[in-house]
Amino acid sequence: MKYTTIIALILSSIALTAQAEYKPPVSFEKNIETYDVKKNGTYVLTSENVTLIETENGVNNESQADIEYNSTFDSIEILSAYTLQPDGQKILIPKDGIRTTEDPLSHGAPMFSDTKHKVIIFPNVKVGSRLCYKYRTTAHDVPFRNNFMIGAFFSPHFKFNSYIININISKELPLNVDLKGAEGGLISQSKDQNHYKFSYTQSTAVAIEPGEIELEDFAPYIVVSSFNDQIGIGQDYQKKLIDKVKVTPEIQKLADHLTENITDEREQVHAIYNWVKNNIRYVAVYLGNGGFVPHSVSTILNNRYGDCKDHAAILEALLRAKGIESSGALINSGEAFLLPKYAVANPQNHIITYVPSLDLYLDSTSQYSTFGTLPMEDLDKPVILTALSKIGHTPKMKKEDYELITDVKMKINEDGTIEGISHNQFKGVAETYFRASRVKNVEEDERAVVNRILQANGETGTGQIKSTNPLDTDTPFTSDATFTLDPVSNFPGPAAMRIPIGIAVAEIASESKNKPLEKHRFPYAWYPSIYTERYELDFPVKTKITRIPENVSFHKGVIEYDATYRLNGNKLYVTRSLVENHQGEVVQPDEDLHAKEFVLFLQKDLRSQVFYE
Repeated sequence: MKYTTIIALILSSIALTAQAEYKPPVSFEKNIETYDVKKNGTYVLTSENVTLIETENGVNNESQADIEYNSTFDSIEILSAYTLQPDGQKILIPKDGIRTTEDPLSHGAPMFSDTKHKVIIFPNVKVGSRLCYKYRTTAHDVPFRNNFMIGAFFSPHFKFNSYIININISKELPLNVDLKGAEGGLISQSKDQNHYKFSYTQSTAVAIEPGEIELEDFAPYIVVSSFNDQIGIGQDYQKKLIDKVKVTPEIQKLADHLTENITDEREQVHAIYNWVKNNIRYVAVYLGNGGFVPHSVSTILNNRYGDCKDHAAILEALLRAKGIESSGALINSGEAFLLPKYAVANPQNHIITYVPSLDLYLDSTSQYSTFGTLPMEDLDKPVILTALSKIGHTPKMKKEDYELITDVKMKINEDGTIEGISHNQFKGVAETYFRASRVKNVEEDERAVVNRILQANGETGTGQIKSTNPLDTDTPFTSDATFTLDPVSNFPGPAAMRIPIGIAVAEIASESKNKPLEKHRFPYAWYPSIYTERYELDFPVKTKITRIPENVSFHKGVIEYDATYRLNGNKLYVTRSLVENHQGEVVQPDEDLHAKEFVLFLQKDLRSQVFYE
């Protein structure tokens, strides 16, 4: 499901690396949004904006305004637009400086959408220029008729000198208000309307932090909604859905065929889920009210494609044909882990399926997920269960939900080259992502894939990779490789070498390359996991090993790391185990999980060497 944020406040061009003195690419000097709303929820929006270009990055990437709208519901008119130079010169936008464009692709899937973009391209922009524009949007219809909602979430990565929202709305459409860091509310009443005014200012800006979760969970906001709670929007969605998921003769026939000779309810769900996942191609189709309403199951079945709403709809109909009730579950598929008090268009941007009798969540758009497993972006999320009129919650991620087991055997030749084999096992969510990665890799030249893996491990060489069928999600996914490495140290000795990795999944080494920030300002995502890596290294017979690394352990907070090194003749056996067992996926800025201390410890262990002569 595509939910368009009413006020987009995040710009993609912010540098991810924090600087000593961060300066945003632009600042929002003036934003005045005035809504005149009828009792059926339709409205006229007049928006006046002044954006200050602060940096060269802003000149290169932010010298245009992008106004998103739905061409089925809305009409838009640019009232004025010009560049205001620091010396006061006003440069008007030429006729060809205002363009209408289509919506871009969504998550790599084909998209067909009535969402359009009115793009204003400002001329002669330089640092200190102001982009001034005013436009009017007339919403002739709205997806949730007889309702009105606004959700404005203010990024800490920009300055807002004066952000004002005015709402003049029919008294027959009362509003609920929730504010954080903003001011305002009902300021006056006339005969037929209530008049609201809200304002927000922010004089400072800070850089984006690595791993930062979505703004909706922590940023200041203005939330205004005619829905009394989140359940209300789910009930409205369900009303639109009910006629789309009727069990047709074709649906009944298919459901009976898919579950032939299967009597167990869970296995029936399994069979139906697999069919939908493997046979309904994901295509985003948002024409008319398609951003909020699925197509009929007959249309979906005939086309064999659809978006997340369509996946959930046909899955629900097929289950119902077997007497198994299910519900749509509106969810955020990004990194927002909370819901606003009142329903607005965000952060919910996806819909999955919930089967109450099995207490089971399913996402049939996740092609590489095994039955009963959700992709990581669906875990530990509040959901609006549309058919049940209540709030649910997807399972909280546990360390067992992301597990990797790697075994590598290597033989060092007398010239220092290394011949090896590896075997990699994936469990839980890890399976989903490595299946997808393998599907992508087979479309590449294998030499490029091998080089990329070895380069990440600081090595060179050649090799081949084989895996089980990534599309067969009922069979455990494993990956095997054979490889030859170029020498990683000098032979014969005396010399020293780190433990080579070869073509293998080496997540522990990857962890050592991600040094945490000294201090976080905002909540960030960190997922629990289990990594086990075992290496067997066979040295040449004539080589004398004089020293091996010491066994080490780090057990602090939620982190458990152990590394053991054992020598048997000229064979060295290395086992490294890392468990990150924190509760939940979100870490608050003041939580010290010993990550900074651990990374330094891990780097030291991975630098340890085998000495030989």
